[in-house]
Amino acid sequence: MEYIAIHTNQTSYVMAVLPSGHLEHVHYGKKIQIFEEKGLVESSAFIPNHHLVSYKEHPTISLEYRSLETSTVGKGDIRYPMVQLEFENTTYVSDFLFSHSISYPGKNPLKTLPSSYGEEEEIVTTEVILKEATKEIYLILYYHAFLHSDVIVKSAKLLNQSHETIRVKHLFSSQLDFYDSDFDIITLDGHWARERHTHRRSLGYGRSLVESMSGSSSNRQNPAFFLVRKQTNEHVGEVYGFNLIYSGSFMGSIEVNSYEKTRVLHGIHPHNFTWILEHGEEFESCEAMLTYSDSGMNTCSQQFHRFINHHIVRGYWKQRPRPIVYNNWEATYFNFNERKILDLAKEAKDIGAECFMLDDGWFKNRKDDHRALGDWEADKKKLPHGLTSLSKKIHDYRLLFGLWVEPEMINEDSDLFRKHPTWVMKLPDREASVGRNQLMLDLSQNEVVDYLIETLSQVFTDANADMIKWDFNRIFSDYYGKNLVHQGELIHRYTQGLHRLFTTLNERFPKILFETCASGGHRFDCGMLCYGPQIWTSDNTDALDRTYIQSGTSMAYPPSTISAHVSAVPNHQTQRISLLSSRMYVASFGVFGIEKNLLDASKEDKEALKLHVAWYKSVKHMMQFGAFYRIQASLNQTRWMMVNEDRSIGIGLLFQSRNRPNDKNQRFITMGLNDEAVYDVSVLPLTLSIMDFGDLINYVSPIHIRQGSFLHKLVDRFKKVSSEKEDIRAYGSFLNYHGVNLKQSFTAGLSDDTRVTFDQSGRIYMFIAKK
Repeated sequence: MEYIAIHTNQTSYVMAVLPSGHLEHVHYGKKIQIFEEKGLVESSAFIPNHHLVSYKEHPTISLEYRSLETSTVGKGDIRYPMVQLEFENTTYVSDFLFSHSISYPGKNPLKTLPSSYGEEEEIVTTEVILKEATKEIYLILYYHAFLHSDVIVKSAKLLNQSHETIRVKHLFSSQLDFYDSDFDIITLDGHWARERHTHRRSLGYGRSLVESMSGSSSNRQNPAFFLVRKQTNEHVGEVYGFNLIYSGSFMGSIEVNSYEKTRVLHGIHPHNFTWILEHGEEFESCEAMLTYSDSGMNTCSQQFHRFINHHIVRGYWKQRPRPIVYNNWEATYFNFNERKILDLAKEAKDIGAECFMLDDGWFKNRKDDHRALGDWEADKKKLPHGLTSLSKKIHDYRLLFGLWVEPEMINEDSDLFRKHPTWVMKLPDREASVGRNQLMLDLSQNEVVDYLIETLSQVFTDANADMIKWDFNRIFSDYYGKNLVHQGELIHRYTQGLHRLFTTLNERFPKILFETCASGGHRFDCGMLCYGPQIWTSDNTDALDRTYIQSGTSMAYPPSTISAHVSAVPNHQTQRISLLSSRMYVASFGVFGIEKNLLDASKEDKEALKLHVAWYKSVKHMMQFGAFYRIQASLNQTRWMMVNEDRSIGIGLLFQSRNRPNDKNQRFITMGLNDEAVYDVSVLPLTLSIMDFGDLINYVSPIHIRQGSFLHKLVDRFKKVSSEKEDIRAYGSFLNYHGVNLKQSFTAGLSDDTRVTFDQSGRIYMFIAKK
């Protein structure tokens, strides 16, 4: 029996060729060695019941109860198939059998979609070629083993060498059949302002779907998901991780059949999809990512993190620390002029920001979100000297200059729409639906993509832009492309057009830092990370909500991709009030930036921001590229840990949702430190306001002070309360397995040894190895 074994440094993926020519999936998991072929596949001396079908020449092989490497319609496997084709005689039946396989070092990129990459010595590619039983149609399965990341990237390609036209109803990138169904599934779900919250549930009989039919990867469900054993947590247990390198509609299908086998399919969503293949044509799927860990979710996440940092993100900004951005959106919205922008830029520079991002509202007639989208010329009323002059003035402050665009969208009240009304995605016989008062340009039209390439190239050049924030503020609707004969190809051709647009701009402007955005995290996926190394994680910058959003995002994506900003209170999305320190601490575990209106900020807030920005700069590389751990904590707490490459520095976050009176003493147990090293433990200094204690001031004041009065504010101006200090020295083993006992929390008494906390407040702890 022929078998194919694919290995990374720590994992193995094995399949075998059955006598019928079908591929049986044998193993994916911890690295194994195969001594002999006997016992490799499931035994089948007879068909277990008459409700199964088999092959005449192979009467003991029925596909329904086999773990398979690929699947089709109409030959006995009644689970949802990986491939479904429709032929000219309208039959859907196909049967792909093994022809041969080849292996070689390195990999080739996809021709029409973003894809992973690496050096030749880092990757081993295996191609498995299958042929349809009666037709000259070939299915090629690609397996790219990334040795050091322990990630296997899969894709599939159909090649039509027959003389008939075939309709591809769907082609998934990956099929993975498991022998059993003893799993929980973890998904990353939500909506606008509450993206990628983690949800865990048990698998049961039937199909579970992780999907987006919005045209993009969406904020409803992320393409990443995980199958975990029942006992698995952050630190122990088996985990299988799945993700896609794709930004269009997708489906993850997880199906448990009556034999308690689990099938995972992952790839382009079959909804509204049909692709026509003529003789000699081919169709390639997007790439799917798989990883395996037997030591909990953190290890699985870190494998994805390493893979994305090294094999998805590319170009000038790969592994390069990202600038601290000041974004004017929440400070001004649409209401600004050049003087206000320059005043904000000066304040941003004073607190240590490194890039000024000019957000929506800079182009002509853009008074609100009802008009002008698509007319990418500077508004002469707001910016009378144009982008070139403004950019120079920003650069004179020694700041990088960034610019917001939303190229894929258009308002009907715009010069571009009036000139090219047929460029939008709109059916000819009905009114188009609008989202955020805008329509979508049809990127399946080559002339639209060509126009955007040239227009944006001119804008980026005029602005001398260092950074671009690329937004995308609605879902697809009115699926119609005026140039398409087959409308089932629209969404995928749009995604291909977006790939051509981004790829060309990346080539023309290799040093521009692209931060993609989609009303926050509506398109947070590895496809977009191929074009820009970071993504605006969510429009919601509330500290408490960001702990949920960033924890969920970190399951599949590294901190270097997570754009996280400090904003005003009450928060513009939740109206919640939290301490400035809380907002700064949470935003530090990612690509730190600022949205807060610095022109209205108090002297104390600006000083606190300045101190924190200076601290963040000193640890920026490790906060973006270090090993990130989610530490198992209570429902009331979030605990994160970041460790640098040589494990000489650890930084931990302890954040609590609600303050609990008379709470138990807290202990911070670290992860990732060197067991043998000795660490100095400290807490990031924090200054508390007298105002935060309300009328408790009268407990120590010789005269009565009314809460919120002028006298109260005067005392606060001259008297501050310093937070507790931690001064401990311990071995890494002690910190990793026992933890450091923290100072007692506030319980009506206050001293230098009291850890004063509030609702939505936290601490950052430093662990620095003694040299």
